[in-house]
Amino acid sequence: MDSGNKKNIYFSYRSFWPELEAMKNFRNVGVDTICFFAANTKNSLGEPYCKYPPMWLWFDSYDFSPLDRQIEDILSANPDAELICMVDLNTPEWLVKKSLGHEVYDSFTELGRTVCSPRWLDLTARYMEAFLNYSESKYSGRIKAYVLACGMTCEWMDFSKGTESLEKTTSFQSWCREKGLPEPTDIPPPSVRNHVEHDDLLRDPEKNRLALEYWRFSSECIVNAIQYFIRKIKTIIPPRTEIGVFYGYNLELDARRLISFGHLDYERLLDMPELDFLISPGTYLDRAMGGGSGFMVPNGTMRLKGKCFMHECDQRTHTYNPNLTPFVSLKTEQWPDETATIAGMRREMALALINQTSLWWFDMWGGYYQGEAVYDNIRKMKEIWNRYAGLALSPVAETALIVDPESSYYFNQSNPLTSEFIPRLRNTLNRLGTPFDVYSFNDIPSIADFNRYKCVIFNTPFEITDEKEKILRDFVLKNNRTVVWLYAPGISDGKRWMPERVKELCGTAFGTPGISSVSMDGWKSVYVLNPAELTPAALKQLAEKAGVNIYCEQEIPVYANNHLLAIHTATGGDIKVTLPSKYAQVKELYSGKIVAENSDNFIFHFETPDTSLFELTK
Repeated sequence: MDSGNKKNIYFSYRSFWPELEAMKNFRNVGVDTICFFAANTKNSLGEPYCKYPPMWLWFDSYDFSPLDRQIEDILSANPDAELICMVDLNTPEWLVKKSLGHEVYDSFTELGRTVCSPRWLDLTARYMEAFLNYSESKYSGRIKAYVLACGMTCEWMDFSKGTESLEKTTSFQSWCREKGLPEPTDIPPPSVRNHVEHDDLLRDPEKNRLALEYWRFSSECIVNAIQYFIRKIKTIIPPRTEIGVFYGYNLELDARRLISFGHLDYERLLDMPELDFLISPGTYLDRAMGGGSGFMVPNGTMRLKGKCFMHECDQRTHTYNPNLTPFVSLKTEQWPDETATIAGMRREMALALINQTSLWWFDMWGGYYQGEAVYDNIRKMKEIWNRYAGLALSPVAETALIVDPESSYYFNQSNPLTSEFIPRLRNTLNRLGTPFDVYSFNDIPSIADFNRYKCVIFNTPFEITDEKEKILRDFVLKNNRTVVWLYAPGISDGKRWMPERVKELCGTAFGTPGISSVSMDGWKSVYVLNPAELTPAALKQLAEKAGVNIYCEQEIPVYANNHLLAIHTATGGDIKVTLPSKYAQVKELYSGKIVAENSDNFIFHFETPDTSLFELTK
């Protein structure tokens, strides 16, 4: 942990269970920050998250001795441990049953209904305040950050699919009044809130107005609840103690999940001064060898908002334990062997280090990190991390992906094509052979060095208001930049559905098949009807023509800033690397080998699979 910066940067260990031997092993290789979960509830498989008893026993009745035992066990393994404490805000099982669906609901499966309940907010805040008063009275100097956990898998995800309750109906009516909208009699039923008007893909701003408003309201309710608890916690903990939450999975939630899970209001949450960091696992959709991993939250937006990010590394290693009990297990794709585990861990660390985020190694139910070679690798990674984390490094990407959560509400999340616009496109960019940044549309005027982006991709440009169009013309559509639009740029101005407006904006008529390029006034427009046609090869060709420096011709992940470069490959071999300018020295940091001097390119031999990290010195 680097406490010299405005925000801490963590290199840490996490487990649901008291994996004390692993904690000792991590300590021996220099890792002293440990995240633990003081849980009361059960996970999505019906098993307790925690090996320690619940602490919230009844109304205003708490027993925090399990918290003491959990921390004592951690300190027995690592007396120097600095702690990140996850606080369980989910509704305890006894309270769900006691309430019988009246005023208080199961926040794990029905978060959207739950956060609209004043009684739930009050009861949960009282528990949280009692927990924090106790933990701060005993462990104030030890606990460096708190993570507020709620919703499905404790990641503030709503599985209720927009279902109503008396409290949610009342809240929606109030929300509409505050915004000057017609007050509805009820929450829109599934036939209304799930209906889309156009091509079974997009909503109409007029005909589907009520659905668009309702889904915006639903995301806002979840952020309102997060903010409510954060403001409460800030009155208890010291100013130096940080607060994080799992939220904002705009780049990951795909078909069936994008809208109803309630994660689209992340910009408003990031504007909250009291919040220090967001957390997400590395994408579940590009973890295999050769994949590029990636954040679920737009990294550029977090950077602009002055927030840190915690990259959770829960990729299944070759030794991970999938068994929660003799009968309950969670078996998923895993890295096949020790070589792949080391290459994969180095990839995840490089992604975090180069993008200047935090990370934790998540040993869910134990067994993830075993063997001398694995721990020797962690030691080397931590030594490199200590040298470079927190330095004033600058991004160098010349390609930007611009996402727009407002336009995402237009999607029919039940249409599988939705996944092509967001997570699959992010995975395509992973294979571009050059780094890329991800921002939100509203960030554009605040990006000080926007001129370095030679290729800008708008994956969800459906709603272009007059204000947004001005932003585009003032900042984006200029300087010989290549701008790539998917499907229906500007088809809505926020009020009307106007297919003819697509051609006015991008030079190509809506519905034109294939990839269409048009020279505009000082910029190049590329219209792509079907995002599946934007393959890595097609996108690489567009980027090269735009003047983007392609580090590697192979379709492999590349991460870079002005001082560090990382390359991951599944197949290995000799790979030529083309740098954007000449460097006095290029050194591979794991081997210490100098691979180039006074050069703007070099050839490096990669193992199979492999991740290498290079220091670039001018």
